[in-house]
Formats: sequence, C-alpha cells, structure tokens
Amino acid sequence: MLFLFCFAHTALGAINTVFPLSKPPSFPKTQEIRLKIAHHAVFGDEVRVVGSFNDWNPKTSIPCHWCEGDIWICQIPFSAGQTIEWKAIQFGNGTNTLIESPIWEPGENNRFVVGIQREYTISY
Repeated sequence: MLFLFCFAHTALGAINTVFPLSKPPSFPKTQEIRLKIAHHAVFGDEVRVVGSFNDWNPKTSIPCHWCEGDIWICQIPFSAGQTIEWKAIQFGNGTNTLIESPIWEPGENNRFVVGIQREYTISY
C-alpha cells in the first residue's frame, strides 16, 4: 500500500499526518510536442510532418500551420520516453499537388526523445 506523508508546522509544533493512497499518483503518459519548421514555401503549398509515428506515410502526415516569418508549427501528442524520428515534407499548388510524392526535407532525420524538451525547431 502507498502512503502520502504530509508535514505541517503550526504555532503548537509540527504535525505529521499519513494518508493511505488507494493507487499510485499518476503522471502524464503523453506529452504535447511542438514542432517549428522555418521554411519558405510557395503560396498555396503545405508543409506537413511525417516520421516513425506514422510509418513515414505522407498520406497520414500531420499538417502544420503557417505563421508570420515562414514558420510552420504543429503540435503532436507522443508517449513519454518514446524516441521519435521525423522530417518535414512539402506539397501543393506551387510545387507538387500529389501528396504521394512530396518534396522531402533534405539530410538526416530529425530525432528526439519525448520528455526531454517540449519544442523542437528546424530550418531548411
């Protein structure tokens, strides 16, 4: 059985109280991660995120929101402790209208462990 110990100090002295807990305290099992992508896209194009979380499938990619300064942002819930690899992809009116063959972010995959940081920024 788990116990919660409470200690308080009053004018009459210290008070120690023990409360039994029926179940262990819960901690968040998922964490919202914010991905920020600094990338200039042609008007009408869309930037999305793919990765190990969706088997690198552009059809199930996560859309990002455009913000002033050509910053694309999305927030995705992941399980704590999970290692995630991901890349940005681009498609749309100005480049390629087919989501099956987007333009991929060049270079190595981006990687992070959920729980270390809550925000990751890349530029390409």
